[in-house]
Amino acid sequence: MVSVANWAREGIMIEDKGLKFYQDCLAKAQQQESRLLFLFLIAEETKHREALQKVLDAEHAEEAMGQFTSSAKALFDKAALKDMAPEGSALSQMLNTAMELEQQSHDFYTAEAADGPAKEFLLRLAKEELDHLELIRSFGFNLVGIGIPLR
Repeated sequence: MVSVANWAREGIMIEDKGLKFYQDCLAKAQQQESRLLFLFLIAEETKHREALQKVLDAEHAEEAMGQFTSSAKALFDKAALKDMAPEGSALSQMLNTAMELEQQSHDFYTAEAADGPAKEFLLRLAKEELDHLELIRSFGFNLVGIGIPLR
């Protein structure tokens, strides 16, 4: 396991990558539901980045980690998603990349969550990344057809 400062810096880079990607997606998204999804993901990446920066900057990193609270919630209900009109393959590609980014983030936080003061904080971040992945997957399934996974 790397030091708190090292994993916090790497986590910030991961969140920055996701933030930039979701901002680019927002600029390209035409449908309101897609725009709402990317706005939500931008807010979540920003929240994660800020939490990691507080840990990096904190004199007492454990205290900063304890202040982070998980807030990922479902953004769309299944019925609303079912009625969406497809936007085309470009959106499917964006959603596939988004799922990959969320999976990579989850894997990083899970790997770093060995026993130690950061375990609970990192596991909360990992859970949020999985929640985001499921939200994107649900959105994508309904975009291309019920039960047809992106990939």
